[in-house]
Amino acid sequence: MLYPREDKEHRQLMYACRNCDHKQIADNPCIYVNKLVHEVDELTQICADVVHDPTLPKTEDHPCPKCGGNQAVFFQAQTRRAEVCFSP
Repeated sequence: MLYPREDKEHRQLMYACRNCDHKQIADNPCIYVNKLVHEVDELTQICADVVHDPTLPKTEDHPCPKCGGNQAVFFQAQTRRAEVCFSP
């Protein structure tokens, strides 16, 4: 198995074997991708108190797929570190 290593002299990403001297230059400089996929129902919650908060930013670009309402407020949830959207 090849592991990512840095060639400090040439400043490039390489893959190297830990058991022998085999090394090869990486085709792509990306070594890790973390894709988060969530369903709309999983991220969207309705809370009447938050919808009427005048200090939160509002948008009309994301209509509700269920009722068609197009007004929403959004903020970053402190516990999950994800954007949460609320529609009235």
